[in-house]
Amino acid sequence: MKRFFIISALTIIMPTYATTMCAQNDTVAVILDPSIIATSYGSDATTGTWWAQFPFGRVSGTAAMLNKSCTQGQAISQLTDTNNGETKLVVGGEKYGRVCWCKITHPTTSKWVCNITAINYGGSDFTGCVNLCGRFLTNTYHNSALESGLFGSISN
Repeated sequence: MKRFFIISALTIIMPTYATTMCAQNDTVAVILDPSIIATSYGSDATTGTWWAQFPFGRVSGTAAMLNKSCTQGQAISQLTDTNNGETKLVVGGEKYGRVCWCKITHPTTSKWVCNITAINYGGSDFTGCVNLCGRFLTNTYHNSALESGLFGSISN
């Protein structure tokens, strides 16, 4: 009987302790699955930021228009580009060139992902590029290569 009470007590106490440990550091686990389609999106070309609302929460990021050619969905961790003869590290908000690049910055950080098909949907300028980084994650023009590139390039 004593054994029964000890096992019962541990069964009650251990899950509570484990939950407290996970919640203690404000840790939230979110599965970023490319098959889940965003329900809405938005962008701000002034700040070079975009967002997409998913059932699990909001994902936001930044964009850049560069001269660097690529293939759709290609991911690069340290994106550099040459403008006016100078090679610089891309940080987001760059507004030159014809190739659109997108990057997640919240709730985590992804690599830079090429969004070359943005040109075909009116993304030939910076405003269109930023807008399509979020819009391509919704049902409107869902682009699975972009979403797979963004979600698949997240690392620790």
